[in-house]
Amino acid sequence: MAKANKSRFNFKLFFRSTLLFVLIGIVGIGIFSAAKNGWDFISQPQFTDEGDVVQYESLEPVDMDSGKITILLAGTDAGGSRTDTIMVGVYHFEEGRIDMLSIPRDTRVLINGKYRKINSANVYGGTDLLIQTIRDTFGIGINYYAVITNTGFVEVIDALGGVDFYVPHDMDYDDPTQDLHIHLKEGMQHLDGKQAEGVVRWRKNNTGSSGGDIPRVQTQQDFMKALIEQKLTLSNIDKIDDLYSVLSEHLNTNVTIRNVLELVPYLKKFNTENVNMYQLPGDGKTISGASFFVYEQEEAQRIIREDMGLTDAVVVPCNTGG
Repeated sequence: MAKANKSRFNFKLFFRSTLLFVLIGIVGIGIFSAAKNGWDFISQPQFTDEGDVVQYESLEPVDMDSGKITILLAGTDAGGSRTDTIMVGVYHFEEGRIDMLSIPRDTRVLINGKYRKINSANVYGGTDLLIQTIRDTFGIGINYYAVITNTGFVEVIDALGGVDFYVPHDMDYDDPTQDLHIHLKEGMQHLDGKQAEGVVRWRKNNTGSSGGDIPRVQTQQDFMKALIEQKLTLSNIDKIDDLYSVLSEHLNTNVTIRNVLELVPYLKKFNTENVNMYQLPGDGKTISGASFFVYEQEEAQRIIREDMGLTDAVVVPCNTGG
């Protein structure tokens, strides 16, 4: 009997571990993928975009002895080029804790020798350049990455049956060129995929009232926590087939089945209450006629080093010249 109980626990842990990575956008369903493709694929990324290749030297080698791994999560806009959502997560093995830092898409950084908004890194050099920019600007080396399209985000939420979420403001916005139509009232609602997309992309109403990048970042963080808390359950195992189908088409990641298997023992202490969200500190500023988010170097370095535990990180100054 004891042996059977242990078997059930291990299966539940594997599912929880795997689904966690699915929900935060960096992993496929390992067991399901193996069943479909055979175990010869154990060392190959399950979801890749051949046109968006990350060079090996751009990634930080995984060191399990360090007690942590770093994860880049990004979501692209309707055109699939600019990254509207950028988050860097750190998972600490011993504490079972995830720290996530949101980087506003308008953050002013050096890209290819010029100061630009960080969401354009993906335009000029794909995920590879985005990873390099984060490392060069904030001193954060990335072990794993996942970039999901906005269509993939919508379909994942639908596959999971939607999410209960408190919409922080009345949201009324229409942009036919992006097929983006947001009409939601403040309050607790059950959001389907398209509504959830509207919530995380909303910046302001057509009237210009409210909004901006910082409130949007806060909303994205709150939604991420709600998603993890509600959907990291064994009851979602019957959705594996649908999730795999969506992610195989809309997700680009370097995670392999072997990575999932190696990480399972390190996820034993994780629970959904151990998720801490941080925003890159700073303010909006107009420079040479363009709107940027100018981060505060010293406070950003303190958050990354002390709160997130990346003690060797060095944040470079944010240049505000023309």
